[in-house]
Amino acid sequence: MNFKKSRMLTFKIVLILIFGLIVYRLYSIQIKDVYSLYGKYHRYKKNRELLPAERGLIYDRNGIALAGNLQIFKLEFHPGIFSQQLSDSLSNYHLKEKFREISDIVARSASRKSEIIFERINKFYYKNPNGFELIKDITVKEKDEILTKLKNIGVEGVYSLPQESQRVYPKQELAASLIGLCSENGAESGIEKYFDDTLTGDDGWLEVIRYGTGENRHFSQLERKNPVPGKSIYLTIDAHVQTILENNLEWGLKRSNAENAMGIIVTVDNGEILAMRGISKNWQEKSINYQHSLPIYPISWRFEPGSSLKPIVALFAMERGKVVSQDTFDCKTRRIGSREITDVEEFGKLSTKDIIVHSSNVGMSYLVDKIPDNYLYKRLVDFGFGYKTGILLGNESPGVLRRPNHWSEFSKHSLAFGQEMSTTAVQLVCAYAAIANGGKLLQPSIIEKITNYKGETERRNESTVLRHIASPTYLDTINTFLQAVVEEGHGKPAKMDYFKIAGKTGTSEKYENGKLKRGKYVAMFAGFFPADNPEIAMLILMDEPDHEHRFGSLAACPVFKKTVQELSVLPSSNLLEKVHLAESEYTVVPDCKGLPVPKAVELLEQKGIKYCFSGEGSYVEEQYPKPGFSILNKSSVQLVRTR
Repeated sequence: MNFKKSRMLTFKIVLILIFGLIVYRLYSIQIKDVYSLYGKYHRYKKNRELLPAERGLIYDRNGIALAGNLQIFKLEFHPGIFSQQLSDSLSNYHLKEKFREISDIVARSASRKSEIIFERINKFYYKNPNGFELIKDITVKEKDEILTKLKNIGVEGVYSLPQESQRVYPKQELAASLIGLCSENGAESGIEKYFDDTLTGDDGWLEVIRYGTGENRHFSQLERKNPVPGKSIYLTIDAHVQTILENNLEWGLKRSNAENAMGIIVTVDNGEILAMRGISKNWQEKSINYQHSLPIYPISWRFEPGSSLKPIVALFAMERGKVVSQDTFDCKTRRIGSREITDVEEFGKLSTKDIIVHSSNVGMSYLVDKIPDNYLYKRLVDFGFGYKTGILLGNESPGVLRRPNHWSEFSKHSLAFGQEMSTTAVQLVCAYAAIANGGKLLQPSIIEKITNYKGETERRNESTVLRHIASPTYLDTINTFLQAVVEEGHGKPAKMDYFKIAGKTGTSEKYENGKLKRGKYVAMFAGFFPADNPEIAMLILMDEPDHEHRFGSLAACPVFKKTVQELSVLPSSNLLEKVHLAESEYTVVPDCKGLPVPKAVELLEQKGIKYCFSGEGSYVEEQYPKPGFSILNKSSVQLVRTR
């Protein structure tokens, strides 16, 4: 009997234990660990959801954001964490009031309907105790505001997750084509495309449980790899300088009724591009994305340099020793074979300097006769024509410069005044920067530095000298020629009162698809300033101005001058300071003309000025630079002797 009772008791205990295990298992499944997150085996399949990395930003040289990201977030509500802060005695009524308070905060901050948020909390609070999506498609500002307000009322268990990132351009159309476009289709143009790998970060992921509804849910117990943001790029562009350039290009475009306008500004010492842009008529009527998708015209659009090439060809003639500054040429209409070379107005005798000042095609034809074909080609290549500059941007054009074996009988003379070749704005401005800086042809740079997401600099731009292209002595002479162009020649509309400009106008015929567009011109002015102590080189170009403004002096010079005026008064500019500094670092050239050579030498030595001679004789007939010009203390003056 006792044995039977013992067996019955054992049986009951076993049944109770089995029942307890079943109850515990049901509790584990239904309440404690719905998704079997902690076990070795999982009842639900885990997936990985992508966490996109934030794209790196693009800044100007001063840290002004030119391209950024609009982060879109979603919020998840975790009832399990939320309930831990509640007292056990909290009634259902008070719980609903708490839901209402949360709903109102979320709705007001995100401009949504409170009732919809409230219904969602009611629906999923008990159904999904491990978390559910509360709201999506909110900005970082809305996200921060919601989380702050919920924290202030003691609510925990609401967390944010990145949903997506949209590329935005805070300065809208400023430097648009240079920055480029990054859309939902990826990086499409400009800096965005060329440096896409640099700007793109490493995506992260998080493990999620997929609901029967198809929704993914992440829980704190699951694994997660955080994304690493992309690197940020600081450009050499100055947003303030870029604004001035773009505003003045628009002013010049309307003033001359041109179809297109283009400008580029670089530092002569290190080749950093401070601003560049190409615009068209009614450009501001186009969408922001359209403007950001356009080509970078200053590096891709080709044009004949026209008369802006003349000072460079004159330099070649002088350095060959075949021409000196005081040589004169009969610049009346000239016939070479079946070709007649003329000027806008007929000149008589012109010196080498005056050929540049008055932009004589006839005079240039005589100068280029002194230069062998192969030497002319080689020296043009030395100045960067016919080859890409190497700027770190895509779709740069090398321009067109044919080898001498492909020239016609007229090609050499055409090249003397900038025809039968094409260049880009960046090539031409770099050539003028080389004249200004004493002969260093620099690789133009657009990147100042690249930083990682921690703000640490990983790469910094260093000036690259491609080659030395001419002797400073000859370049000083060309500088005086270019100053004279502005003081007394076609560049007068660019003349300023408080410092000197050096530059050259250019007007070329317009070609399209290899065919001449009769009556259509490209007008330009390339130069640098202050001429006595060069800091900036700039090119202004107007494409197809109306007939009244078809010359570079009328279409481009006024834009150049207005741009310089506005640049010189920027708070960050030291242009005016350099003018004052020039008084101590520069020496004014005395007047030696007509003096006996020993007397002229004595006068120069008293001022500590070096000198050199050309010609024979006992008197000084001419001098370069001219009397009154300012030169660097270490520069020299050329004295032309006569009997």
